[in-house]
Amino acid sequence: MQKYLRTNLLLALLAAISCVGCDQITKRLAKSILLESGPQSYFADFLRFHYTENPGVAFSLGSNWPEEVRLVLFVIGPALCLAVLLIYMLRADSRGVAHLLALGLVLGGGVGNLLDRVFHDGRVIDFLNLGFGAFRTAIFNLADTAISLGMIILLITSFLPEARRVESVPERLSE
Repeated sequence: MQKYLRTNLLLALLAAISCVGCDQITKRLAKSILLESGPQSYFADFLRFHYTENPGVAFSLGSNWPEEVRLVLFVIGPALCLAVLLIYMLRADSRGVAHLLALGLVLGGGVGNLLDRVFHDGRVIDFLNLGFGAFRTAIFNLADTAISLGMIILLITSFLPEARRVESVPERLSE
């Protein structure tokens, strides 16, 4: 059983590290390409690439708040939450692979956005927008996508019977 848990945790941490890497690479690409070329639209305007640096959260909520408040709520608070999440993941004793993978996605997305805030003067780089006509999402990034996907997986797996939730990677994969 301990091998399963260790393998599940390693997969979750690999997912987190992959999320951070992909997020940071795509943000650098977005900055270098979209600052020069401007916004771009694809698939009958369903997908838009539009570079922005957001000092707030979704829909720029909090962007006009004092810098000290944004620092506490958008940098220090999330850093503490991510530290607690990592400790929880490391100490989880009977979590299935889906649960830990979901937590890994949330951790990776959170770290990706936290890195932006630390290295971009409290701002997060966003560049993706989806929708039809006036019905559009907020501008977001891959870190936001990882966090959302992780939360959806957590929600779905929370409704599974206990026997299905603690399933692990088959033994042959963990040896």
